[in-house]
Amino acid sequence: MQLFFLLVILIVIVMSVSRGINIGLTLIISGIMFLILIGRVEQLPDFFMAVIFSFDTWNIIIAVNFILLLSIILEEKGIFKRIIYNLKGLIPYPWLLLTVIPAFVGFMPGPGVIALASPLVAEVAEGHQLKKKDMALITFWFRIAVLIFTPLSFAFFITIGIFDVNPLKFLFSLIPFGIIFSILGYLTIIKPLHLEKKQKLNRDVSRVEKSIELLKDCLFLIFIMGLVLSGVAISISTGLVLIYELIVIKMGLKEIKDILRKLSLNLTLVIFGIFVFKEIISGIGVIEKLMLTMVNAGISQNITVIVLPAVVAFVTGSQIATIGIVLSVFSTSYSGVLQLAVVYTLVRLSCAASPINDSHAVTAGYFQLPAMDFAKRIGTLLLPAIIGLIILGLLLF
Repeated sequence: MQLFFLLVILIVIVMSVSRGINIGLTLIISGIMFLILIGRVEQLPDFFMAVIFSFDTWNIIIAVNFILLLSIILEEKGIFKRIIYNLKGLIPYPWLLLTVIPAFVGFMPGPGVIALASPLVAEVAEGHQLKKKDMALITFWFRIAVLIFTPLSFAFFITIGIFDVNPLKFLFSLIPFGIIFSILGYLTIIKPLHLEKKQKLNRDVSRVEKSIELLKDCLFLIFIMGLVLSGVAISISTGLVLIYELIVIKMGLKEIKDILRKLSLNLTLVIFGIFVFKEIISGIGVIEKLMLTMVNAGISQNITVIVLPAVVAFVTGSQIATIGIVLSVFSTSYSGVLQLAVVYTLVRLSCAASPINDSHAVTAGYFQLPAMDFAKRIGTLLLPAIIGLIILGLLLF
């Protein structure tokens, strides 16, 4: 009976998230409802206390808010725009700029920078007679290519928190998938456009000055990533970054206070909800029963832990929701970093292929394309990659 109730709860969660209801709140309520249905609601305080007093919970909450903080600072201080401006002044090849700019947007944290890629790509493409649908596809594709492996993302932090994996090992497992995806994008999207000709660089500022500015900004980002990937506690990293911002970027205390006020409580609720739901499901032991039932029914466990995340990601259009709904539930099924990297990449691409993904509307809206037609084109192009990852996952498992 527990398995039936779990199935019902998972369906309700997917439907709720697809309708835009907060993921964290949905998971908390669903976890409580599951305990009520199986008659073990008296254990609820124990599960809540285990999450509240867990170091991992608060470390990941601080981490995700830290990424949001970094995103706000990059926008407020104009660092992101300055990096892009300097790149445009140093790279003479349009095809390279068209790939680097959306890739850099994908590398940067926060949802606010997504909208910046489209006008920048359109500006670089000016004079090259590119169709709007091609510019939209370039913007979307190369941003996703770097989103696969960027450590400066909410999904990356939540995943390493749930699975307790080494951030550096996880990053190196993801990079090859991002590189392969980029190469495919170049061969199928960029190369047929014949943009090999050099363009005239902007000479209003010397290349030396641009290079120095770019180096300083990139060193700041490398410093951030070094703290994150070295295993230093995120709370310590956050403090060091704030000190860096006060001294190097010369932010005043008032500016920092104003930025801190923009941090989102919704993200904290999402993380808390994911950990509560995971604690309830693992504490009840229902997943072990599910796996045993599948084996007895002749259904491969591997199919479930590979295909189900892809399906949920496509339906919800959210990687974080999929991590909270499925990956956290099956956390014990992924025994190696490479297996986790394959599923993580599969979830990322399945979200990108989803017609309800927010990025579709943002990108298609700027280039004045029908959102659904653009989503269909993205889905068609991503389908072979998704199928390939499913096959790879089944082989690895």
